[in-house]
Amino acid sequence: SHDLIIFNKNNWNLPQKLLISAINDYLINQDKYIYINFNIFSEDLNYNSLQDIKVRVLKINDDKPDIIVSPMVLSIDEGKTGKIDVFLKTKPEKNVIIKIVNKNVNQLNLYNEKITFTNENWNSKQHIKFQGIIDNNLDGNQIVELLLSFDSDDQNYKNIDDKIIKVKVLDNNVT
Repeated sequence: SHDLIIFNKNNWNLPQKLLISAINDYLINQDKYIYINFNIFSEDLNYNSLQDIKVRVLKINDDKPDIIVSPMVLSIDEGKTGKIDVFLKTKPEKNVIIKIVNKNVNQLNLYNEKITFTNENWNSKQHIKFQGIIDNNLDGNQIVELLLSFDSDDQNYKNIDDKIIKVKVLDNNVT
């Protein structure tokens, strides 16, 4: 980044660009005005007496509460284990509990039924761990849905829509 804009006898009449970028704070807060001060220094006495310029810029907050899930679809063999990583998109003010419900307990064994995020670990990956059940049935590949729902007193996270993760359990039985 540049902290100087220089005008001289060759470019005095040409506009110069200043690129301003806000730093993402991952907090859910209001849009707000910030001020940028331009201090004027010159060797030319005609410009040296100019007052500093203060520019007001609106910083628009684009942080929205949500969870990041990776991958959203996964395939595992019967008898094998798998995991899906989950973390929050923004820093919560209060604990956020994500409840995990297995929609087909005959095909998939779920190792954890909830994950808790705090304002300390909100951006650290936590794992949803599971294992495909060996059923000895020739039933073909099965899609199991895991329902993720939010439980929180945090104003920003208490009305988040549920997420569905799909795990494809690959049948290991042969005809």
